[in-house]
Amino acid sequence: MSWTQSLRKTFRVLSLRRVIEVGAMTMVVITPGCTGEGSPAGEMADPTRLACGAGKSFAGIEDVAPQGRFDGVSATVAATRSFAGLVDQEHVSAVAGVGDGTRLYIAVSLGTFVNGRRLVFAYEYGKPGDFAYLPLTLIRPISPGSEHSLAVRRVQGASWAVEIDGQRVAQPVALPQSGKGLPYPHVFLSSTNQGVPCDNEGGFVFSQVSVLRHGKHSWGTFPRRSQVRASPGYRIRLISSRRFSAESD
Repeated sequence: MSWTQSLRKTFRVLSLRRVIEVGAMTMVVITPGCTGEGSPAGEMADPTRLACGAGKSFAGIEDVAPQGRFDGVSATVAATRSFAGLVDQEHVSAVAGVGDGTRLYIAVSLGTFVNGRRLVFAYEYGKPGDFAYLPLTLIRPISPGSEHSLAVRRVQGASWAVEIDGQRVAQPVALPQSGKGLPYPHVFLSSTNQGVPCDNEGGFVFSQVSVLRHGKHSWGTFPRRSQVRASPGYRIRLISSRRFSAESD
């Protein structure tokens, strides 16, 4: 298996919704409907007393209603602490995306592996018969603490653009039957844990977290029905309706 194939296998996004359905016992739902305008800030219930499980872990926010349709999702992200504990192709990444990770989706990420000595922008998408993870090797080097905006948006028909720091960084991706938007916008920390104990360390702060509802022209907050979730071993702190931090325990 080539290095690129290994990365694609390791980094493939699974939506938070699908993780909840398949492995509910390893995911803690912190609180529903806490991300609308006027939501109180503060430390949420700490889920990190449970044992960490191998595989993918998440800490972030997702709209959970299948009938919702969105033309975009965006967030500004910055690493908040040093990264450690990563081996092989394990990673800790900040992800902004939309869609069902098992069928149709598109996402952009800022992630690290090799214990944070290399931070990488990437994007990925999934559609029937075609799932791809694509590192953006031409993006300038970045460092922990520096802020960068991540966004995916529908630009025409069923075509979606990937944007970093306000600039389109790839050719539009065609996702069939997405001309009226996609459900399940999500913004979260994603981590892979291949060994035991799960010792990946790292974190991000997410700000200006926004969604673009289908047919609208202005960005807004996640719907009130959205849920904030954290896998065992990770915690979230809500700062405002558009800002939160997610990190390892």
